[in-house]
Amino acid sequence: LGIKAVIAQRNREHGSGRGKVRWMVERTIRWLKGMRRMRLRYDRLAMMQPAWNALAASVMCFRLLE
Repeated sequence: LGIKAVIAQRNREHGSGRGKVRWMVERTIRWLKGMRRMRLRYDRLAMMQPAWNALAASVMCFRLLE
């Protein structure tokens, strides 16, 4: 999938650079969960979920550009 896990080692000092991207992922998930349609799934067909995800991402981008 092109995703590489970066796991921090134990007993590292704070500010080692780990977690710099994590807040962006958590913020995006929080924005998606803020949209009611994304929290509750009303569709009977599972194939509709990716379409709603794409639409929600488009709405988020539009709001950022406004």
